[in-house]
Amino acid sequence: IFDFSSVKYINSSGIAEIVAFYRIARVGGKLRLYFVNISPHIKKLFELVEIDKLEGIEIKVLEG
Repeated sequence: IFDFSSVKYINSSGIAEIVAFYRIARVGGKLRLYFVNISPHIKKLFELVEIDKLEGIEIKVLEG
């Protein structure tokens, strides 16, 4: 579970780290990653780079 409640900005290096972690973790078998409390802005970025389409990824937008 990755809590993004205090993340206001993520750059390409941050996106690359998430993808690298995902690839390494997937080698071991089934994986579920949860990105919670994501701002609508970061959710849109994840959609643009298609992180939301990776198998085992679930994204929950920050409410309120």
